[in-house]
Amino acid sequence: MTRESVNMMYRRDYLHKMASKHKDLVLWEEYKRQRNKVVHEINAQQKVYDNSEATTNKNNRNDMWKSLRHLSKPISLVIYQSN
Repeated sequence: MTRESVNMMYRRDYLHKMASKHKDLVLWEEYKRQRNKVVHEINAQQKVYDNSEATTNKNNRNDMWKSLRHLSKPISLVIYQSN
């Protein structure tokens, strides 16, 4: 995760807090736009990571399958196993 995406998340959270507090429709719209930007950024970073994993291990069959199994696991299992 990049510093830019973390800053985007902080901004999203701040906008959500302000929109909830003030019940302002303009803030809600800005929050929704920021939320969608964050989701798009995370998905783009995930795609880059997945592609780099695939190209890094394309010559080593065992490592390639290991990374493919890791990438295809549900997120809850990956988080659980890393703790």
